[in-house]
Amino acid sequence: MSSHLRRRVTGVTAGLAAAVLLAACSSSSAVSSSAVSSSAAASPGVSPGPSAAPTGSVGPATSGPLAGLPPTRVLAKAQSAMSVAKSVHFVANGTGQTGGSTGLDLHLLANGDAAGSFKLATQPLEIIRKGDSAYLSGDPAFLARVAPGRTDLAGRWVKLPADDPAVADLLAVADLRTGLGGVLLPKGPLTFGPSGTVDGHDTVAIVESGPAGGIVHVAADATPYPLLVESLPGAAADSTARFSEWDEPVTITAPPAAKVVALAASAS
Repeated sequence: MSSHLRRRVTGVTAGLAAAVLLAACSSSSAVSSSAVSSSAAASPGVSPGPSAAPTGSVGPATSGPLAGLPPTRVLAKAQSAMSVAKSVHFVANGTGQTGGSTGLDLHLLANGDAAGSFKLATQPLEIIRKGDSAYLSGDPAFLARVAPGRTDLAGRWVKLPADDPAVADLLAVADLRTGLGGVLLPKGPLTFGPSGTVDGHDTVAIVESGPAGGIVHVAADATPYPLLVESLPGAAADSTARFSEWDEPVTITAPPAAKVVALAASAS
């Protein structure tokens, strides 16, 4: 299950294909308030739906840090901004071609720490990475594969080394530098789409056409971070990926020791 999710997410980030990304991402649950504290987050739950509002103006930005730049340079600027970002809140939601939906809601830090939840199939799987350790809670089916035979995991956290194969795929997605770092590496031709606003920021829209394409909305009035990735109109998978709270102070903490079941290594 985790490797399937990673393949889906990697497909989107590598090709700007929100439709592929979110064929495996929707209906994410609230981030554990015991794991994350953020001075910016009024609520730790799932962000509201996309707020992109096309204005009809198609072309390069006329002012700000992206003024006059072609699509490839806009993405290069955004990639550069992401490479030095301190933190981000990443939420992905969507429905695949077969109608199934999954999702994720993650707070990510530049040092690799992360906390949030994956909705893979049934119950959410909460995950925390703190340093060299990973903590999992929630989804009974996933935990049963990680710790077979254990019957005392309800309401508790399973602790594993962060490099354990059982969590390698999940943690690869939940990494600001490597998991999301390929989001601005298109494989197809790029054009400008209608400009608009996302979360109060003026944006430039970059469209990658083709079956693996999508639309990336990049902030044009501030640091050029990506704010929204969405599927092309009429795509088989309806999907969005939102980036917010860039560089906001976030503290990620391990679960209370009394609720942790430590495993030396998984059985998978």
